[in-house]
Amino acid sequence: MLFSFAPDFSILALAWLLLLAAVHASFAVSLKFDAEQREQRGEEVLFVKPLMWGLAALSTGVLAVAVYWLLHNSPARRL
Repeated sequence: MLFSFAPDFSILALAWLLLLAAVHASFAVSLKFDAEQREQRGEEVLFVKPLMWGLAALSTGVLAVAVYWLLHNSPARRL
């Protein structure tokens, strides 16, 4: 058969999606934890509460993490 290898690609696609979901979930938990720690130390968490930062990381992944880092941890923030 010409397309007998198709099921192998579906397994790879499923594995990729599971890996991607795990990475997004770990980003979300880490970002929420960091934002909560900032609040407990009395530091400012910009724009939204920690839960929303976590949900943003869950839905957008690296994009939310990069924006959070630029706003809270980047050397440019201290200027």
